[in-house]
Amino acid sequence: MKYCLVVCLIALPATAEIYQWRDPQGQLHFSDRAPENTEHTQADLTPISTYEAVIPDIQDDSDARRARNESRLAEKKKQRLASERAARQSQAREKKCRQARQDYRSGEGRYRSQPGLDDLKKARRRIDAINERIKAFCY
Repeated sequence: MKYCLVVCLIALPATAEIYQWRDPQGQLHFSDRAPENTEHTQADLTPISTYEAVIPDIQDDSDARRARNESRLAEKKKQRLASERAARQSQAREKKCRQARQDYRSGEGRYRSQPGLDDLKKARRRIDAINERIKAFCY
């Protein structure tokens, strides 16, 4: 019972007035109202723990803060530009890959009639060049 009263008293606001007194049986009582016809004292209960909120200074226009913000913005811009550049390079690579495969399928570099030895060598070099383009851009 005593512990319940103490727990309740701790939960009371810090600005409340707390009174304590002893009854005829010697039991100690606490209340927020002064008892009638009984000698009482006002209890001084110090808080067990306190917390003070830390409010940041939002109006901080210091050079250091400005420099941090500018560096963050510059870093974000750098990342965005790198991402855009990578996307453009990827699109260009895909386009070159499609073109190289199209050239291979269309038969560019292949002979259509009875070729001579020089024609076969030229055709072989063109096919090899197309295969190198496919390897470079598609894999």
